[in-house]
Amino acid sequence: MSDNSPSKPASFLKELSEDAQDLSHLLTKKKSPKIIEAQAKVILDKLVSMTPTDITASSSSINAFSVIDEAITTVNAATGVSGVGHFNHLKKARDIVQIIRRDHLKSRKKTTKSKQVIEDDEDASGEEDVEVVEKEAATKDNKSVTRSATVKFKKTKANDKDKSTPEPTAVVEQDVQMADDTKGKNTPARAAT
Repeated sequence: MSDNSPSKPASFLKELSEDAQDLSHLLTKKKSPKIIEAQAKVILDKLVSMTPTDITASSSSINAFSVIDEAITTVNAATGVSGVGHFNHLKKARDIVQIIRRDHLKSRKKTTKSKQVIEDDEDASGEEDVEVVEKEAATKDNKSVTRSATVKFKKTKANDKDKSTPEPTAVVEQDVQMADDTKGKNTPARAAT
């Protein structure tokens, strides 16, 4: 796309998503290999036309990342169709998508999540308060460790005022996620709870 308008990323993603859906439809309906090949080339041309700025923006956006990932996955499926010819830009497009995936994973590792749910002091239900704190931190050896702790609080009456005191027990969970290495080997990771 040679359009340099401010809406380029949104329109680019919309067009790429529509093209990927069209290719998926063609694959599902088992259309002619030449038609599938032409649609896959349209997607590949769009992917290789991405500038470094587009690549950086796409790796930091979850929506853009998922659209681009869907597009390359669909093109990869098209390469397995008998009669579909060689794609000149396939390797370059795959390299661009790999860069986006790597940068997307790096940006996700840097985030620290914290979620707290605490009952109001005015709440007279007497139910236990729960506080959940999650922290994700990157560690050495390409691992990401997520620790999650849950502490239950019970209401107690003291000096005619409700106060919360923690129970002596707490549940601590730890998930270890392996990051993508540069050799293309991926180890499945468990999702944090």
